Amino acid sequence: MTKLATHTESGYERSDFDFYPTEPWITAGALGKLTLRGEVLEPACGDGAMARILREAGYRTWATDIHDHGYDGLDGLHNFLDTPPLDPACGIRTIFTNPPFGERGKLAEAFVRHALKIMMPVGGLVVMFLRVDWDSAGTRADLFERRPHWSRKLVLTSRAQFFEGEHGGKKNHAFFVWDALHSGPPTIDYINKPKVAR
Repeated sequence: MTKLATHTESGYERSDFDFYPTEPWITAGALGKLTLRGEVLEPACGDGAMARILREAGYRTWATDIHDHGYDGLDGLHNFLDTPPLDPACGIRTIFTNPPFGERGKLAEAFVRHALKIMMPVGGLVVMFLRVDWDSAGTRADLFERRPHWSRKLVLTSRAQFFEGEHGGKKNHAFFVWDALHSGPPTIDYINKPKVAR
Protein backbone atom coordinates (compact mmCIF):
# COMPACT_ATOMS: atom_id res chain seq x y z
CA MET A 1 0.00 0.00 0.00
CA THR A 2 1.40 3.39 -0.96
CA LYS A 3 1.44 5.87 1.88
CA LEU A 4 1.65 9.64 1.97
CA ALA A 5 4.00 11.31 4.41
CA THR A 6 1.19 12.89 6.41
CA HIS A 7 0.52 11.46 9.88
CA THR A 8 -2.97 11.13 11.31
CA GLU A 9 -4.34 11.01 14.86
CA SER A 10 -3.80 7.24 14.75
CA GLY A 11 -0.04 7.71 14.67
CA TYR A 12 0.13 6.02 11.26
CA GLU A 13 0.83 7.78 7.98
CA ARG A 14 -2.27 8.65 5.98
CA SER A 15 -2.91 6.23 3.13
CA ASP A 16 -3.35 7.48 -0.42
CA PHE A 17 -7.06 8.14 -1.12
CA ASP A 18 -7.79 7.36 2.57
CA PHE A 19 -7.68 3.66 1.68
CA TYR A 20 -8.34 1.64 4.86
CA PRO A 21 -9.88 -1.79 4.13
CA THR A 22 -12.63 -2.95 6.47
CA GLU A 23 -12.32 -6.34 8.15
CA PRO A 24 -14.95 -8.90 6.98
CA TRP A 25 -16.46 -9.40 10.44
CA ILE A 26 -17.44 -5.74 10.56
CA THR A 27 -19.55 -5.80 7.39
CA ALA A 28 -20.95 -9.23 8.26
CA GLY A 29 -21.91 -7.95 11.71
CA ALA A 30 -23.83 -5.04 10.22
CA LEU A 31 -25.68 -7.35 7.84
CA GLY A 32 -26.67 -9.48 10.82
CA LYS A 33 -28.50 -6.43 12.22
CA LEU A 34 -29.82 -4.78 9.05
CA THR A 35 -31.91 -5.70 6.04
CA LEU A 36 -30.71 -3.64 3.09
CA ARG A 37 -33.10 -2.31 0.48
CA GLY A 38 -32.94 -2.93 -3.28
CA GLU A 39 -29.60 -2.92 -5.07
CA VAL A 40 -26.59 -1.60 -3.16
CA LEU A 41 -24.02 1.02 -4.13
CA GLU A 42 -20.60 0.74 -2.47
CA PRO A 43 -19.01 4.00 -3.71
CA ALA A 44 -15.64 3.76 -1.92
CA CYS A 45 -15.04 0.05 -2.47
CA GLY A 46 -11.24 0.07 -2.30
CA ASP A 47 -10.02 -3.51 -2.57
CA GLY A 48 -13.58 -4.85 -2.31
CA ALA A 49 -13.52 -5.64 1.42
CA MET A 50 -17.15 -4.60 1.95
CA ALA A 51 -18.45 -5.35 -1.55
CA ARG A 52 -17.37 -8.99 -1.33
CA ILE A 53 -19.35 -9.53 1.87
CA LEU A 54 -22.38 -7.71 0.47
CA ARG A 55 -22.33 -9.85 -2.65
CA GLU A 56 -21.82 -13.06 -0.70
CA ALA A 57 -24.90 -12.11 1.34
CA GLY A 58 -26.91 -12.01 -1.89
CA TYR A 59 -27.15 -8.27 -2.47
CA ARG A 60 -26.73 -6.98 -6.04
CA THR A 61 -23.87 -4.58 -5.34
CA TRP A 62 -22.36 -1.89 -7.54
CA ALA A 63 -18.73 -1.39 -6.48
CA THR A 64 -17.07 1.87 -7.55
CA ASP A 65 -14.20 4.05 -6.37
CA ILE A 66 -12.31 7.14 -7.43
CA HIS A 67 -9.15 5.00 -7.72
CA ASP A 68 -8.44 1.41 -8.75
CA HIS A 69 -7.10 -0.48 -5.72
CA GLY A 70 -6.95 -3.79 -7.59
CA TYR A 71 -10.42 -5.17 -6.87
CA ASP A 72 -11.39 -7.51 -9.71
CA GLY A 73 -15.09 -6.87 -9.01
CA LEU A 74 -14.81 -3.11 -9.60
CA ASP A 75 -17.74 -1.83 -11.68
CA GLY A 76 -16.03 1.41 -12.64
CA LEU A 77 -14.03 4.44 -11.54
CA HIS A 78 -16.25 7.25 -10.32
CA ASN A 79 -16.13 10.19 -7.94
CA PHE A 80 -19.15 9.54 -5.73
CA LEU A 81 -19.60 13.25 -5.03
CA ASP A 82 -20.37 13.73 -8.73
CA THR A 83 -23.25 11.23 -8.65
CA PRO A 84 -26.42 12.91 -9.98
CA PRO A 85 -29.91 12.37 -8.50
CA LEU A 86 -31.12 8.82 -9.12
CA ASP A 87 -33.87 8.01 -11.57
CA PRO A 88 -36.71 6.47 -9.50
CA ALA A 89 -36.60 3.51 -11.93
CA CYS A 90 -33.03 2.77 -10.85
CA GLY A 91 -32.84 -0.26 -8.59
CA ILE A 92 -30.32 1.20 -6.13
CA ARG A 93 -31.95 1.81 -2.76
CA THR A 94 -28.99 1.42 -0.38
CA ILE A 95 -25.62 3.15 -0.11
CA PHE A 96 -23.29 1.16 2.15
CA THR A 97 -19.66 2.22 2.60
CA ASN A 98 -16.68 3.10 4.74
CA PRO A 99 -16.20 6.63 3.36
CA PRO A 100 -12.84 8.38 3.09
CA PHE A 101 -12.41 10.51 6.21
CA GLY A 102 -10.40 13.46 4.88
CA GLU A 103 -9.02 16.32 6.94
CA ARG A 104 -11.08 16.69 10.14
CA GLY A 105 -13.73 14.38 8.73
CA LYS A 106 -14.82 16.85 6.03
CA LEU A 107 -14.78 14.27 3.22
CA ALA A 108 -16.78 11.76 5.26
CA GLU A 109 -19.35 14.47 5.96
CA ALA A 110 -19.54 15.30 2.25
CA PHE A 111 -20.14 11.60 1.50
CA VAL A 112 -22.94 11.37 4.06
CA ARG A 113 -24.66 14.53 2.89
CA HIS A 114 -24.46 13.53 -0.76
CA ALA A 115 -25.70 10.01 -0.02
CA LEU A 116 -28.71 11.43 1.81
CA LYS A 117 -29.37 13.86 -1.02
CA ILE A 118 -29.67 11.06 -3.57
CA MET A 119 -31.16 8.28 -1.40
CA MET A 120 -33.89 9.97 0.63
CA PRO A 121 -35.98 11.06 -2.41
CA VAL A 122 -36.17 7.44 -3.67
CA GLY A 123 -37.04 5.89 -0.30
CA GLY A 124 -33.53 4.62 0.28
CA LEU A 125 -31.16 3.60 3.04
CA VAL A 126 -27.74 5.07 3.87
CA VAL A 127 -25.29 3.02 5.94
CA MET A 128 -21.95 4.67 6.79
CA PHE A 129 -19.04 3.28 8.80
CA LEU A 130 -17.66 6.17 10.87
CA ARG A 131 -15.91 6.98 14.13
CA VAL A 132 -18.23 6.30 17.03
CA ASP A 133 -18.32 9.95 18.15
CA TRP A 134 -19.11 11.27 14.67
CA ASP A 135 -22.57 12.34 15.86
CA SER A 136 -21.17 14.59 18.59
CA ALA A 137 -20.10 17.50 16.34
CA GLY A 138 -22.37 20.52 16.49
CA THR A 139 -21.77 21.30 12.82
CA ARG A 140 -23.40 17.96 11.92
CA ALA A 141 -26.34 18.21 14.32
CA ASP A 142 -28.82 18.60 11.46
CA LEU A 143 -27.95 15.08 10.26
CA PHE A 144 -29.28 13.60 13.48
CA GLU A 145 -32.63 15.31 13.64
CA ARG A 146 -35.78 13.36 12.76
CA ARG A 147 -35.26 14.38 9.18
CA PRO A 148 -33.30 13.32 7.20
CA HIS A 149 -34.53 10.12 8.82
CA TRP A 150 -31.77 9.34 11.31
CA SER A 151 -32.71 5.81 12.40
CA ARG A 152 -29.97 3.66 13.90
CA LYS A 153 -26.45 3.40 15.29
CA LEU A 154 -24.60 0.08 15.41
CA VAL A 155 -21.58 0.34 17.69
CA LEU A 156 -18.62 -2.03 17.39
CA THR A 157 -17.65 -3.46 20.77
CA SER A 158 -14.14 -4.23 19.45
CA ARG A 159 -11.90 -1.81 17.62
CA ALA A 160 -11.38 -2.14 13.88
CA GLN A 161 -7.90 -2.97 12.68
CA PHE A 162 -6.90 -1.07 9.53
CA PHE A 163 -3.12 -1.47 9.56
CA GLU A 164 -0.92 -4.55 9.36
CA GLY A 165 0.44 -5.33 12.80
CA GLU A 166 -2.07 -3.06 14.54
CA HIS A 167 -3.61 -4.56 17.67
CA GLY A 168 -7.16 -3.44 18.28
CA GLY A 169 -6.92 -0.15 16.42
CA LYS A 170 -6.76 3.36 17.79
CA LYS A 171 -10.36 4.54 17.38
CA ASN A 172 -13.84 3.21 18.11
CA HIS A 173 -16.28 2.93 15.19
CA ALA A 174 -19.96 2.44 14.45
CA PHE A 175 -22.34 2.14 11.53
CA PHE A 176 -24.64 5.15 11.19
CA VAL A 177 -27.94 4.45 9.44
CA TRP A 178 -30.42 6.82 7.82
CA ASP A 179 -33.66 5.37 6.42
CA ALA A 180 -36.17 7.30 4.32
CA LEU A 181 -38.94 4.99 5.53
CA HIS A 182 -38.06 5.20 9.22
CA SER A 183 -40.50 6.64 11.74
CA GLY A 184 -40.07 7.06 15.47
CA PRO A 185 -36.91 7.64 17.50
CA PRO A 186 -33.51 6.29 16.47
CA THR A 187 -32.24 3.11 18.13
CA ILE A 188 -28.81 1.86 19.19
CA ASP A 189 -27.43 -1.67 18.94
CA TYR A 190 -24.03 -3.36 19.14
CA ILE A 191 -21.87 -5.53 16.90
CA ASN A 192 -19.63 -8.03 18.66
CA LYS A 193 -16.50 -9.43 17.05
CA PRO A 194 -16.85 -13.23 16.70
CA LYS A 195 -14.66 -15.21 19.04
CA VAL A 196 -11.94 -17.22 17.33
CA ALA A 197 -12.35 -20.96 17.95
CA ARG A 198 -9.34 -22.53 19.67
